[in-house]
Amino acid sequence: MKRYVDQGTERILKMGIALIGVMPLRLLHVAGIRLALILFFMWRKRRGVIIENLKLAFGPRLDKREMKRLYRGIVTNIGKGVMEDLKSPSLSDRHFSDIEVMGLNHLKDAADQGKGVIAVSAHLGNFPLIGRKLSLLGYRFNYIIRDPHNRLGVKLFEWIVEREGVNLIPDKPKNLCLKRSMECLKNGEILFILSDISAVSGGIYVDFFGHEVPTFKGPVTLSLRSGAPILPMFIVWDADGRQRIIIEAPLSLIREGRIEDIIYKNTSHIVKIIEGYIRRYPTQWWWVHRRWKRRREKRINQIDRM
Repeated sequence: MKRYVDQGTERILKMGIALIGVMPLRLLHVAGIRLALILFFMWRKRRGVIIENLKLAFGPRLDKREMKRLYRGIVTNIGKGVMEDLKSPSLSDRHFSDIEVMGLNHLKDAADQGKGVIAVSAHLGNFPLIGRKLSLLGYRFNYIIRDPHNRLGVKLFEWIVEREGVNLIPDKPKNLCLKRSMECLKNGEILFILSDISAVSGGIYVDFFGHEVPTFKGPVTLSLRSGAPILPMFIVWDADGRQRIIIEAPLSLIREGRIEDIIYKNTSHIVKIIEGYIRRYPTQWWWVHRRWKRRREKRINQIDRM
């Protein structure tokens, strides 16, 4: 019975996406914003997560007025981004030509090395659009996706991005994920990794907004194993609503010392870059994740290693 329900729900969602595909994007933005504000007003638990995360990140200096401004901006961007994602399969290539790419030379130089590219990013802006844009520019693009509890949501995401020339690699089983990731890099492709979510297992604790949180070390270990350069890569909305992809220069990895310290220092560097973008664009990050759920206080020996 559950299978039939899931199949029926999937069909309804696809029909909804087809309907969204014929609607004007501006109208969808307005509808998405209003719907998100209503849903988060009703969804008290997730609203509480956003507020708690903001307090953990910015501390007591965040007054009520600023909290309200940030909260509204965050929910607004979530609603706008989700609607745009649902419409993206029907968007023309011309729409994506308007997305500016800064630092494309960094990507070209890294790709020319022939070892693939590890793109580290975050749930910032409308991040799924990065793959579509770079695919249109001729790059083979692969997402490593976390295996969420909502299988229907995964299928829906797959259905959307696979129509945009993007390949998905589930993070489980781990051995298969590693194998497919290495194959992508050997083939000179882009491997896109969201490095701002909590590692359930196999991660290391690094500083993020003043709290130590478990973080995936995959980007660093893959780079050390394959020789592929790591490029920080983000997409943001500008004040006029236009979107812009920012590709930074490849990271200069620390390679000397104990392997544990090498992984720790390089992973910390990646997380600090992500934190810097979140501080610069605070309303564009997905604060709905419980990033600090398994946090712990800083330890002196960890600080000394930096």
